[in-house]
Amino acid sequence: MQNEAESILNLLHEGQDEIKERIPDVMENFQNFSQSVIKEGLLTPKMKELIAIAVSVSIRCQP
Repeated sequence: MQNEAESILNLLHEGQDEIKERIPDVMENFQNFSQSVIKEGLLTPKMKELIAIAVSVSIRCQP
């Protein structure tokens, strides 16, 4: 199971690298947005991550 997860993460990183090469401004804006969502606020970054995982599981998100 862990190997499958690692393979999926590697594919995602490869895709991000390709987007960064082709349209770097878009990828930079996306990364800035992603970082701003996770910042400390009313909820801790850990709580936000747990909520994201719960939503993914509840909607049966698959790669």
